[in-house]
Amino acid sequence: IIPIAIGVLLSLVTTLATARFRYANIIVTVIYTLFLVGFSLLSILTRNSSASSLAQSFGAIGRIFKWLNPTFILFEMALTTNPLIAIAFAGINVLVLAGTILFLALCFDRLHDIVSSASLKPHKADVTMANKNETRTLLSLEFKRLMGSKMYFANAIMGAIMAIVGSSIFLFTMKRAFDSSSAEVQAAMNLLIIPIFIVISSWILGMSSPSVSAISIEGKHFWLIKSLPIDYRKYMRVKLLFPLILYVPASLIASTIAVIFCHESVLDIVMAYLIPLSYVVLTTFMGLIINLRHYKLKWSNETEAVKNSIAVLIALLIDVGIIIVFGTPVIVVTVLTGKALYTYIPVLAAAVVTDIILYLWLRKNFARKIEGIEDF
Repeated sequence: IIPIAIGVLLSLVTTLATARFRYANIIVTVIYTLFLVGFSLLSILTRNSSASSLAQSFGAIGRIFKWLNPTFILFEMALTTNPLIAIAFAGINVLVLAGTILFLALCFDRLHDIVSSASLKPHKADVTMANKNETRTLLSLEFKRLMGSKMYFANAIMGAIMAIVGSSIFLFTMKRAFDSSSAEVQAAMNLLIIPIFIVISSWILGMSSPSVSAISIEGKHFWLIKSLPIDYRKYMRVKLLFPLILYVPASLIASTIAVIFCHESVLDIVMAYLIPLSYVVLTTFMGLIINLRHYKLKWSNETEAVKNSIAVLIALLIDVGIIIVFGTPVIVVTVLTGKALYTYIPVLAAAVVTDIILYLWLRKNFARKIEGIEDF
């Protein structure tokens, strides 16, 4: 209860302190990510009862991350010589983080203008909106909405971050817990660790796909979509492409971490990439279909569209159901047979076939569904 209470108080203070800043969503996301990583690592490491083993664990983490952050030299010195050096370590990192956030806050617009002007060819600078690449224009509007909406930003980005951080913590915990076990136990865990990773990472990646609120987030501005000469098929592609741009890299990073941790067979490596990716595509397609049926355009607060809607609830329930129906057999069959091949191939095939069916349905029905939306 105490850690939860501390987390709630910190989130409250953070939200209130950053609400007045223009880039509050970026600041809050960075702070929440640091809190998440810090508390998770402390939770894992403090399971050791002795002070010496705790110091060894902190030292091991310091050696791993020293090549990313040279100030970890001070961290190691604090463990071996004077603990007060940790204050200098913390101070330097806080200043660097604060400087980075300040730099982004002060220079983001200028840098964006420079990049945007450099990407435009001189003879196309006066091209009207109607003649521009329609898909690129719609996609840029999606990212502008992402950066301008705190709740939408947090929901979309935190899902990707949680997939990476959650999977990493799981892998670190499992490897650390069974390193000193017998050879039989280690062999059993090596067999199961990739299947369990696939289930966990897929579940997290499917929890908060932005596609489940892709239509609802338009809100009172949906009339623009209906009145402008927009190709609805391109509009559909943008609504599908936007979540994939956010979640495919997260899936690839999480899978790469799993491969680095586990060093398993070629089949495990391939499936650690393919199954989570196919599930990201599935939940993206499924989320858009659900939101086409259960949209919520009349809202006064973006939380109503992103979190408090029937579409989000249905998507969460389906996500949990799919993970239970397909994830449980993956683990059980692997335990009983000793071969993950018997579950990898059927699960991947089912996901790919479902992806194809959902995409074909969207191609056929998306425009008709959009045209039928009148309650806005």
